[in-house]
Amino acid sequence: MKKEVKKKSKADIKKQLVEKGESIRKSLDNIVKQDVKANTVTSTRILRPQKNSAVKDEPQDDDDSDSDDDVNLDPYRLKDAYYIKQNSKYTNKKKCMVLASRGITSLGRQLMKEIRLLLPHHKEESKLEKRDSRKALNTLAELSRCNSVIFIENRKCEVIMWIALTPYGPSFKARITNVHTLKDSTYFGNALLYSRPLLTFDAGFDTAPHLQLIKSLISQVFGTPNNHPKSKPFHDHCLSFFYFDGRIFFRHFQISPINEYGINKPEQQSLTEIGMDNFLK
Repeated sequence: MKKEVKKKSKADIKKQLVEKGESIRKSLDNIVKQDVKANTVTSTRILRPQKNSAVKDEPQDDDDSDSDDDVNLDPYRLKDAYYIKQNSKYTNKKKCMVLASRGITSLGRQLMKEIRLLLPHHKEESKLEKRDSRKALNTLAELSRCNSVIFIENRKCEVIMWIALTPYGPSFKARITNVHTLKDSTYFGNALLYSRPLLTFDAGFDTAPHLQLIKSLISQVFGTPNNHPKSKPFHDHCLSFFYFDGRIFFRHFQISPINEYGINKPEQQSLTEIGMDNFLK
């Protein structure tokens, strides 16, 4: 009699395959655990110092350390360069907001841009709308953390400049005439951008109290704070103000040595006009 062979169903075959897969996975996990234990034991043996070692370790080659020491990580010596470090003595953190009104002429716009080039501590702001009053300048200055404002506006064919300390004043209003910008001037001198300017005033500013107040106001607004991060730590140009016949004459000069031997000698310096220049009335 032949034995009858029972056919296994698909469910039984699937069950057997799953059981074999689980047994294989468990065996692999056991092998991995044994390998990890063996590695930890050998690593602890290597890390433990030998207490009674009769043979001293031979000194290792110092080629790697010498090669690291030979590499100069600061070839340009910028680590000791004082002129690129932020000075801790920078305490006078005043800023001047320079802006213009909407609808200003091209001459007034060019004048505003050149004033910004003269002031490293300036703060740019968008144009003020005509419907806004000048009291909005105090709000803009407070939001920008500025304590002074230079505002340029147009009235018919005139260019008006306002210089003020915010929020309590004083303020100074003047009509700008005879404006000569850098575009339409033929001056040969030049100065480094954002270097600190020297402010000079003639003796006419000491003749009347209101002129003394204007002198103090201009010196606070146009004077660059000491150790300002954006300014250069030297003076190579001069902003001069002269008072005559009820007008303030503004001139811009470059400070340059007469020859190559007088670079560090103040008495051997000359002034070269570099523009811009205008009258304030």
